[in-house]
Amino acid sequence: MTKQTHIYRLHPISVQTCCQLLAVTLLVLASTFPAKAQFINGSFIKGCNLAWENGNYNTWLGLDPTQPTWGVTYNSGDLNSYMANMHNMGITVLRVWVNEGDMGDTVNGSDYVTGVTSTWSSNFANMVQLASNNGIALYVTLNNGRADWLNNPAQAASYLNNALIPLIKQYKGNSAIFAIDLMNEIDGVVGGPLGNYGSGPTWAQAQSYIKTFAAAIHSADPGRKVSCSTGWHQWNNLSNFKGLGLDFYDFHNYQDTPSFPSASSLGMDKPIYIGECGQGTQSWNDSIQNTCELDALNSAFSQGYAGVGIWDYAYAGSTEVFSMINPNGTNRPVCATIQNWKAGGGGGGSNLISNGTYTIVGQNSGMALDDPGSSTADGTKMDQWTVNGGNNQKWQLINEGNNVVELVNVASGKALDVPNNSTTAGTDIDQWDVNGGNNQRWTVVSKGGGYYELVNVNSGMALDVVGASKTAGALIDQWNVSGNANQLWKFQ
Repeated sequence: MTKQTHIYRLHPISVQTCCQLLAVTLLVLASTFPAKAQFINGSFIKGCNLAWENGNYNTWLGLDPTQPTWGVTYNSGDLNSYMANMHNMGITVLRVWVNEGDMGDTVNGSDYVTGVTSTWSSNFANMVQLASNNGIALYVTLNNGRADWLNNPAQAASYLNNALIPLIKQYKGNSAIFAIDLMNEIDGVVGGPLGNYGSGPTWAQAQSYIKTFAAAIHSADPGRKVSCSTGWHQWNNLSNFKGLGLDFYDFHNYQDTPSFPSASSLGMDKPIYIGECGQGTQSWNDSIQNTCELDALNSAFSQGYAGVGIWDYAYAGSTEVFSMINPNGTNRPVCATIQNWKAGGGGGGSNLISNGTYTIVGQNSGMALDDPGSSTADGTKMDQWTVNGGNNQKWQLINEGNNVVELVNVASGKALDVPNNSTTAGTDIDQWDVNGGNNQRWTVVSKGGGYYELVNVNSGMALDVVGASKTAGALIDQWNVSGNANQLWKFQ
């Protein structure tokens, strides 16, 4: 064969044409990548809130000075367990409230703060140590709703000088403290349409309070980050916080499907953190909660924010609609979503099946993939059953990218799992606590007609109805990929 030589003639182009081509290229690249974020600590923050422990609003770290008989309810073991679970989800920043209702403060007859109790100091120190042990930094919110401190600067100064600044100096440079939030949703105590729509201090008084406290903290610890959160008007109030010496801005948002404006469009000069984010619907609903937090993470990252703080972790026994855990202490599906979400690649994109809650129905039998008896026990073997709409037949699908998904049962909060990382054909499929292992990850493969194979990432075997049974109660196993109808599933 004769070797052929190809000669290509290069045509010169003008500088103007080069510039035009470069401009087009930059526009294409700009549309490909998310808005440039201003990060607070070098990376997007996946955070959450545990404002107070075990539902004990103003007694969890120290005594309420107005109700000392209520005692102190701090539980180091519980808090350590909660933080360990957060760490497993990839949470790096935890927002806590530490002086709500003057908790832990000592006060005189004129309601001026004279110091803090030794019990509060000891519990706070333990909390900081637990955070450090679990790879978490605390976003410390000082108080909630102190309108009187805005009206009375001398009273505010008593807290600043006798309680706060000694604390700041004691923990100077401590990396287990992420930042200080001067007051939770300070706009809630400000009167008027840009505040609480009612009566209260003016914005000028609030701004003076913020500026004074921020300057004092920075004087005591120049490296300590300071913010002050706003909640009543989402991002629309942020301009009131500009120029007050804050290191970043913090607004709160409650919508079922959050969609944020680009951070750059808000005209702020520092990073913006969404310190609280939760669903708007006031009812317990795993699907709404999961969609809310997934959309919040994706929207915040793509629109250039510094991070999102999920509201809230709550505690075992809680029936609060925002709780990240079930009353029995197990994780709700949102925990797996948070765990698997990664900035720039976590939750969305061109996946075959979108994130959401589905009933998974077999082609061969027409029956649903089912958690028998709505069991919440680890190791429960999955079966197929007549479609009935129960939560034990609903699965939260969480995309991890490249069509790899995790499937979490809505009734149990546990993941579809190949026990013991088995690679043996015929191993029965069970459910287990979400752990992110490859034995809980499944590759979605389209087989046409709206049906898919689910191939386990660890074993390479397909989700399979044993013996191609059409009987309710037949077990689900893994088997060599065959393309047969008992290995094909529809998501509906």
